[in-house]
Amino acid sequence: MTDWDAREISVPLSFLGAGQWKAVLFEDGPEAAVDGTSHTRSERTVSASDTLTLKLAPGGGFAARFERP
Repeated sequence: MTDWDAREISVPLSFLGAGQWKAVLFEDGPEAAVDGTSHTRSERTVSASDTLTLKLAPGGGFAARFERP
């Protein structure tokens, strides 16, 4: 999802439908810059008015699954 430069990006969730959603987030872990398997998994409640702020490691990425609670 990124090149070899670390970066922070904002992802508006305006594409979500109305109401609350459960977001399951897979993000770069603390050692992601040197270990491609380093990741964290978290869950949170979000809505279309929210924005995710992602901190991407060099060569890192991000994945999310959105589901109705």
